[in-house]
Amino acid sequence: MSTVDEMIEQDNIELRKKYLAEFRCYSADEIQGLAPADSNDTQDCVSLWENQNKIFSVNNDGVDVFPSFQFHDGKPLEIIEHLLAQMPDDMSNWQIAYWFSFENGYIEDRRAPKDSFDLKDDLASAVKALSEETYW
Repeated sequence: MSTVDEMIEQDNIELRKKYLAEFRCYSADEIQGLAPADSNDTQDCVSLWENQNKIFSVNNDGVDVFPSFQFHDGKPLEIIEHLLAQMPDDMSNWQIAYWFSFENGYIEDRRAPKDSFDLKDDLASAVKALSEETYW
């Protein structure tokens, strides 16, 4: 690996560490603990939800963790599936996490998408822009 590639990889590692320190992420077991007591086996559901693109994970030292903003009472928010379906297929899970979590110029007051689930039109513009512009 070239020195430039090594520097980029180190920058990515540092950015991921900062993200995980700043934004709460759940393990699959934690999501199960958040679900109501009468719900089905959420452990299996987490894998199913991810395979159905209802939620996404990021990798933390070999363990998949799930940004917490995707859930309410241990279940996925419908808006997440809707937005994920509109994102370009070549976005990595880390790019998706950053998109949801950091401020966005297409959203009122430059709020992060995760803080703007009530602004459906702004979110639609922000996710549409991913396909129209070069972000990465």
